[in-house]
Amino acid sequence: MNNFIAFRFTDNDFHSSLREALEYIVYNATEELTLESWRVHVLRGMVAFNLIRRIDNWYAGQILRDHTEYCNNTLVVSVVAKLADLGDSFEGYVFDKNLQTVFYQGY
Repeated sequence: MNNFIAFRFTDNDFHSSLREALEYIVYNATEELTLESWRVHVLRGMVAFNLIRRIDNWYAGQILRDHTEYCNNTLVVSVVAKLADLGDSFEGYVFDKNLQTVFYQGY
């Protein structure tokens, strides 16, 4: 049984946005999501939370497509049965499907 969904994003600048996106999805999802749906919604949430975090004139001119593409190419989503399956080098956030909680897992 796969108990966890792991979200690894190697750029620490986006960790707050990743966590916010995950927590928002956990709280607001209206049905059980497929792994691909998790990925799509997390990417959308990460980009949205990251873009609104910095409200100024310079950031308003940033291209949304480039931002989304970077996140899409960097985010790794996987399903695991136990946390040990993530390995010692994993750093990211994990959704516990049983407890419905999001937590940081790292070295």
